[in-house]
Amino acid sequence: ILQEGVESAQRRLFIEAFVSTGRVDNITMVMGLHPEYLTSFWKTQYLLLRMDGPLPYHKRHYIAIMAAARHHCSYLVGFHMGEFLQVGGDPAWLRGLQYAPQKLRNLNEINKILAHRPWLITKEHIEVSAKLGG
Repeated sequence: ILQEGVESAQRRLFIEAFVSTGRVDNITMVMGLHPEYLTSFWKTQYLLLRMDGPLPYHKRHYIAIMAAARHHCSYLVGFHMGEFLQVGGDPAWLRGLQYAPQKLRNLNEINKILAHRPWLITKEHIEVSAKLGG
């Protein structure tokens, strides 16, 4: 009976994914093995990338590109590149980090540490990233 409940939750999530995006991608299929985690993940993604906030949508997706690129995840890089362009991002930025505004370039060092050795992050890293460039 427990297995039937998990399968039912998976089915609902896959239907929700299909209705909201028109497809069920590979990440959703794999994460669907853990429905509670997938639900939490979707809520977080929605809040970070779709809800109103002080950071423009194109910059949110550019930061996602930076994070995915650091892990060599071509699927997510491609996905967020499409989203970046769809919300009005400058295509020139996609030619390389050197074409992005200084404030985003300043995130590169902290992105590297967070991706590979997050336990080394200090408040000084965050302060330097916040102060540099405009």
